Amino acid sequence: MKVLQIHTALERSETLDSNLDNKPIEEKVKLSIIHDLLKLGWKIEFHKGKIEIAPPKYYDRDIIRESMSVKRCEIIYNNRTWIDKHIDYARENLADGVSVLQSKIRPIIEVCEKRSQHNLFRILRYYWSSPYSEYVGRRIKLIIRDAALPSRPVIGIAALGSPIIHIPERDNYIGWNKKIRTDNLIYAMDAYVIGALPPYNHLLGGKLVSYILASDEIRKIYRGKYKD
Repeated sequence: MKVLQIHTALERSETLDSNLDNKPIEEKVKLSIIHDLLKLGWKIEFHKGKIEIAPPKYYDRDIIRESMSVKRCEIIYNNRTWIDKHIDYARENLADGVSVLQSKIRPIIEVCEKRSQHNLFRILRYYWSSPYSEYVGRRIKLIIRDAALPSRPVIGIAALGSPIIHIPERDNYIGWNKKIRTDNLIYAMDAYVIGALPPYNHLLGGKLVSYILASDEIRKIYRGKYKD
């Protein structure tokens, strides 16, 4: 695809939808990538016969959140009918701030097994600034509730999944070489969702959920599901 064509297509449309309909897959990929990079603050200059692309000088938390918001908004839009249907269910399972401030917090772990539990986990997960995605492989989804209140509202959610095969920083920290890592990855899981919901997210609820993932209760849940 010629540089001039890319430049013209990008200027013509914010969403690119109309420009991509009748284009070959190679052109669609190029246009989509450049369009997304423009939204994320990348510097893109069009010169005769070539395109120069450079990242921002630095990425802060806001830029990272904005970079994820594109996909997040797309996923929420595509699932809006399901979300509208279940949003009241989410509200019913959240606490009000007054009740939490007047009570001690007593976390209990609930493993998602029933459809209603998975639905609750899913609708609460859309609250995150990062886009919702499912994990491939072993998965354990958890809802952390506050048993100190009669309604047992949700403090936060967490999910464990099959680990990424090669993370040099992790492997070096643990002391794994390639063979040891291959033998031991079956016993490991990544926490790919960790966080708290309002109002607990204002009371260090996310850190509480993180600590819970290192508890013996979680180890027992893991053994119970994957002992064989």
